[in-house]
Amino acid sequence: MVDSMTLSQRHDLGYIFSSSKYFKDFGHSRVDIMLCPTPTNKHFDPQRVYFMISNEDEIEHLVVTYKGHQLNKYRVVAGLVRIQDRKGKVVFAFTFGGELQIKKEEQEKICTLLSPAPILQFVKPTTIRFAEEVEILLAERFAEWESIPHEFETRLATVEPLALYAACLEYLIDKYKSPI
Repeated sequence: MVDSMTLSQRHDLGYIFSSSKYFKDFGHSRVDIMLCPTPTNKHFDPQRVYFMISNEDEIEHLVVTYKGHQLNKYRVVAGLVRIQDRKGKVVFAFTFGGELQIKKEEQEKICTLLSPAPILQFVKPTTIRFAEEVEILLAERFAEWESIPHEFETRLATVEPLALYAACLEYLIDKYKSPI
């Protein structure tokens, strides 16, 4: 269950990336996104949040809005998380998968993504590059499985986020390892 945050703890930006004790300088273990019915005019007012979710053996796009009706729990798969405000500004993150919890609290709808693997906020060039390399790797794997319908989606939906992160990290280290 998502721990409730007091109003004084809510960030003015409309979202909070929480640091992890395991990934101090690289990624976050949690992101909370607050959707409100009316703009707060405090820097960034999220209006829509986009996730890739697993629906059994299919991968679907989920768009969460304040007024939209969603379930309260989803399995998020590896991919981009896009937080869009009312003025068209966008904050990007990349996840290796996790659990999305959605709940209404007072005048907010709170989306909480929890993951045992790092959630990468696109703020540093190295983080963005790493996420792009993982997206390329996943696209290559998708192409390899294209002849078998839903096989890639089934595998992506069932892989544990931390295992996927470790496999991607190992692959990219090998890919860029300079010969001695």
